[in-house]
Amino acid sequence: MLLELNCKNLKYAVKDALGDYGVPKTWTGLKSISLEPNYEEKELYADGDLETVLVNDKGYTGEVVVTDKADDFEKDLGFREELTGALADVQQIGRNEIAIYFEVDIQSGAGVASVNKVWLLSVFVSRANDKVQQRESSPVVNDVTYKLRVTGDFKMTSDGSAIYTDANGVSKRATKMTAKPTHTGYATFGAAVPTPKVTA
Repeated sequence: MLLELNCKNLKYAVKDALGDYGVPKTWTGLKSISLEPNYEEKELYADGDLETVLVNDKGYTGEVVVTDKADDFEKDLGFREELTGALADVQQIGRNEIAIYFEVDIQSGAGVASVNKVWLLSVFVSRANDKVQQRESSPVVNDVTYKLRVTGDFKMTSDGSAIYTDANGVSKRATKMTAKPTHTGYATFGAAVPTPKVTA
C-alpha cells in the first residue's frame, strides 16, 4: 500500500514552435493537482454478444490550484503582457503547450517515506479564474484554478531519433512520466523535460 501525502515543487517548461521544451521554471504556490482520464469506451454487439470494445484515450483533463497568479507564468503563456504603465490581460489567439513538473510525498504501508517525481507532457492550460473576496472577520485566501488538458508526447525510439512504432505500425503518446527513487536518473529528473524513449 502506498499513501500520497503531499504535492510540492511545481515547475513548468514551455514548448517552442519546433517542439522542444525550454528550461523548467519554478511555479510557486501549489495547493493541488487533479487529473481525470479523458477516456471513453464503446461496446459493439452483434448476434446478442459483445464483439469488441472501441477505446478513445485522449490523455487527461484536470486542474492545478495555486495561491496566486504568477506574473512570469502568465506572461510565458501569453495570458498577460506588459503594456505602457500596466500589466494587461490580452486576448488569446492560440494556446501554448507546456510540460508540468511536481513532486509527491509517498509513504509505504511499512512507514517508509519517499518522493515520486512527475512530468506531465504536452499540456494545454486555460486562463485562470479571477475572484476577489472582501475580508471580513478572518483572512480570505483567493485560490487560482487553471484548467488542464494533457495530450502527451509521442514515444520515441531508444536513441530518441524518431517516433517509435510497434510491429503493427502504431504510435502511442506518453502523457505522464513518474520517476521513483529506484529509477536511473532520478536525482536529475526534474532538471529538464524527459523524452519518453522506449527501453533499448
